[in-house]
Amino acid sequence: MKKILFALIALFSLASCMQNNGRIGDIFGLWKVESIEINGEIEEEYQGNLFFAFQNDVVAMCERAPYDDYDWRYGQYFKYGDKTIDMYFDMNGQAPLKISHFQLGLNACKILELNSSRFVFSTVIYEREYKYSMKKW
Repeated sequence: MKKILFALIALFSLASCMQNNGRIGDIFGLWKVESIEINGEIEEEYQGNLFFAFQNDVVAMCERAPYDDYDWRYGQYFKYGDKTIDMYFDMNGQAPLKISHFQLGLNACKILELNSSRFVFSTVIYEREYKYSMKKW
């Protein structure tokens, strides 16, 4: 009986780790970058292989390479209301993926659109404005 009770407690504890103080949040989950714009121009070289994942205060960016090889980079994010999200990449010396154009350290982003299926944000890096349009994956 004690083993069953312990297993149930462990199961519920693991399930609760998926939520942030009981609230998942509006950007929780995996998002696929559909397009990247640089100064208003679509980046033609982008192949649709960049993903962002958000959970609690951790952000992961992933590049899907040929033959289903994946390169993951991790950072932290801080969302301020409905208009601003800061993403910080430098966890354990990991630089952000080159394909993302993010800089090492703080990337201050402006939320342009956010709903249950679409997330669009922009950021300025080295005097160039980048706009990322993503869909829930």
